[in-house]
Amino acid sequence: MRSAAQGQSFAELRRQLQAGELGLWQANSAISSLGQKLQWQAVLQLLEDCKPASIQPSRVSFGSGIKACGRAKQWQRALVLLNDMLQCSANPGVIDFCSAITACVGAGARREGLRLVAEMRDQAVLMDVITYNAAVSACEGQWQQAVAFLEEMQDADLEPSLVSYSSLISCCEKGFEAAVALLLLEELCQAGHEPNAIACSAAVSACEKGQRWTSALTILRRMSSRGPEPDVVAAAAAVAACGAGQRWQEATGIATSMAAAAVSTNRILVNSLLSACEKPLQWRRAVSALAAMRDRGPRPDVVSYSATLSAGEKSQEWRCVLQLFRAMGDADLRPGLVSFDGALSACARKAEWRRGLSLLHELRGWRLTPNAITYSASLEACSGRPLAVLGLLGDMRRSRCELDAVAYSTAAAACDGSGNAGALLDWLLGCEQASLELLQS
Repeated sequence: MRSAAQGQSFAELRRQLQAGELGLWQANSAISSLGQKLQWQAVLQLLEDCKPASIQPSRVSFGSGIKACGRAKQWQRALVLLNDMLQCSANPGVIDFCSAITACVGAGARREGLRLVAEMRDQAVLMDVITYNAAVSACEGQWQQAVAFLEEMQDADLEPSLVSYSSLISCCEKGFEAAVALLLLEELCQAGHEPNAIACSAAVSACEKGQRWTSALTILRRMSSRGPEPDVVAAAAAVAACGAGQRWQEATGIATSMAAAAVSTNRILVNSLLSACEKPLQWRRAVSALAAMRDRGPRPDVVSYSATLSAGEKSQEWRCVLQLFRAMGDADLRPGLVSFDGALSACARKAEWRRGLSLLHELRGWRLTPNAITYSASLEACSGRPLAVLGLLGDMRRSRCELDAVAYSTAAAACDGSGNAGALLDWLLGCEQASLELLQS
């Protein structure tokens, strides 16, 4: 018998169903066929049309609808269908629940995914490995819950798959739990699985967040010698881990080896290298890497310039900082507050008060809000200009921005002996009164 969905338009199927010309088997066959084609809207419409036709959709039909809705990221509709199954005693099985959990996870509704796991238990539906994998993915950064699912799996004599371990390691990475991620990577190998790129990259990223640069390098070297080949994601995470450990030599070595292996270098990898050069004051290497990006790609972004600018600032290379800030504008990139603060600090060191005030005005033009660091750098840049200092103090009072002791000293030194000490005292008294009013409000 030919399926009802073959050779017929959707409109004709609806007409036949509403006219009672389709039997139970034909209606369910049509719904299942449309579900396999991921036509979720058509599936929902036919399921709705079944009610007045007194046709009870089968579990396969509901399951097709749940899967189609899930792949279309229509997780709420998938949950409605699952609830309809429960209401009409269609007894959803493990595949139906797994499809619904996967739909929730894919749409970011992870809490709903975990709720469905509890619903499965209430319905006495036994979980399989695939469902446990979906449940682990729903845990996001809740690594303790994910590990509990692994233990349940093993207690039920189910063998965790490579996907199981990869999902668990990714969960630990998001939960900033490097130690457990490394243990899981080792357990993965002991279980006879070959680590894949997802597991290894997640483990390296976990090492980055856990400041374990030696472990990150060990994993990367193992990938290079035994596979899988390290990709740019793993390399970028390893470079970032080395940067956090102030190991710029190792970070540079990773980037060099990736280039030698003809692995396509992306912006994330180079930005990680730039940040690695920031903390140990390797500003020349950072400038060189930025220049290479401009010459050969990838095109530097705000993060690229900001990291290089920060390296120059920490090395007190103020001329370099201002040049980088201007280059960022020439590249039609919008500087962030950190970049402005670095440029203002450079102006302060070079006593370029006019340039400092101009930058502060430009900052507001970008609709950025100056903070205490911004004002402190601006005050220092204007240290020899008492009127400019008093103007900045007025701006601070209006924005209720507080200064530290160093900034107060800078303001006092600028006004001392200039005939503006009284104005500074008025400002200090005004700040005290404003603070009292704020506390009383």
